[in-house]
Amino acid sequence: MRLIKNSQQITQLILAALLLTIVQYESFACTSFVLKGGGRQYLAKNLDWHCGQGYLIYNPKSVIKYSFSHKENNISWISKYISITFNQFGVGFPLGGMNTAGLIIESLNAPGSGGVHKDQAILNEFQWIQYQLDNHSDVAGVINNIKTIGVKPLIQNLHYIIMDIQGNVAIIEIINGEFKIYSGDDVRHSVLSNNLYGNSLKYLKNFIGFGGELPLAESRDSQTRFVTIADKLKRHSDKVPDKEAAFQLLSEVSQIDTQWSIVYDNKESRIFFKNARSGKEVQFTFEPGGNSQERYYQYSDLSNCTKGENFKEELTPEINMQLFYRIEESYRRAGISELKLRILKDMFIFGNENMKREKKQLSHFQVPIAFMHSR
Repeated sequence: MRLIKNSQQITQLILAALLLTIVQYESFACTSFVLKGGGRQYLAKNLDWHCGQGYLIYNPKSVIKYSFSHKENNISWISKYISITFNQFGVGFPLGGMNTAGLIIESLNAPGSGGVHKDQAILNEFQWIQYQLDNHSDVAGVINNIKTIGVKPLIQNLHYIIMDIQGNVAIIEIINGEFKIYSGDDVRHSVLSNNLYGNSLKYLKNFIGFGGELPLAESRDSQTRFVTIADKLKRHSDKVPDKEAAFQLLSEVSQIDTQWSIVYDNKESRIFFKNARSGKEVQFTFEPGGNSQERYYQYSDLSNCTKGENFKEELTPEINMQLFYRIEESYRRAGISELKLRILKDMFIFGNENMKREKKQLSHFQVPIAFMHSR
């Protein structure tokens, strides 16, 4: 780490920070990135938040889903792919996940606002993730259909980092009701934190190695985390990465409230996970072939997933609702409004209703998912 040599550099750093971090939104902080090389690729994410409760959920395919909206423009769809998702707000409303086609979507808090056009279908910021995992196999599929459905945030505005099995990466944001899509060469650095991606790219230009004169700074704010990971990825560009390298980079931008660290390996259909409480690494994977069996929603408790026996348990409406009562306490301590707590509870209730309907429809065999304790 270089040291700041003079007052001019200090002034430049302060001005750059003020210019581009005014809109910083840290209440649900996260960092995510893609690490690629030598035919390997990983998408990694830290969840930095006061609450570490959540379930990892196995979502079956070929079931009818319904949008969570009490107004017009409701939609329904049939899931085409099995997915594994990280859920803090109940079944159907993930923070991120991966499907059997290798499509990965992760979300991070961001400035901006959702919006919908007249006659456009509506999903909230979390159900949008499940919809994409249910329906698409690659980044192109998401982008080509993105304007058919608007996103109306209920809890917070999000932006999304996406990677498919071919290694294509996209970043999708919603600014003043319009989608902003970065894909292909527009994704100059496969990093995302909690500022708008365009602002982070501008901020990066102030630093040594990216066109500027400022040294790297010691901080864990959103923009500095972006710069730190962009610099690390640049240094890793000639190396063949592995999951250990991905976890190491996550540790370098972890914060006091980091709850989950996740590394997706879609080439091998594996997800590696660590929670802050145990620090142990566990692995989830879609089990290839073998003894197929009829599958419904399954879950693993992310706050205590050092062993795999509960992963084979069915997720029932009662178990789904237990998660709400566990997160409700944390969210009350964090000062979330009663209105948002009511919305969250409605999401859990809606998820339960969907599960009850879907269970009646699920009548075929699914490929099971396996849990392995790896370290």
